[in-house]
Amino acid sequence: MKGLVAVLIEGPSRAGHYFRPAYATTTGAWAACDEGPLIRPDGSVHRWSIDYSPAGAGGRGRIAVRLDGEEAALDLEPGHRGLGARLDRFGLLTHFRDGHFVEIYVDDVSYTAERGAPR
Repeated sequence: MKGLVAVLIEGPSRAGHYFRPAYATTTGAWAACDEGPLIRPDGSVHRWSIDYSPAGAGGRGRIAVRLDGEEAALDLEPGHRGLGARLDRFGLLTHFRDGHFVEIYVDDVSYTAERGAPR
């Protein structure tokens, strides 16, 4: 897992699955919020978003995810933004160990992007 900004979907399935921000640099350094809004296993439709702001957290960078009006935010660790990543896609990342899986259907996706000044 390298060079990504994502929504990590996993957690205690007895309660639902956490919908939380995560990232990984091109060197493999990564971080994720400990908790986030819960997706309940009830088949409901949800409104969600992910927003990466390079200027957030005093210029360190911040990722915010929203699910049905609840938000979780993750500030990049000091120095991680400088390690670089080519952020040309977004992702939904599910738990990938121990044989667990989450089935997710996504439709009606739209996005906005802003080309930043060269560094």
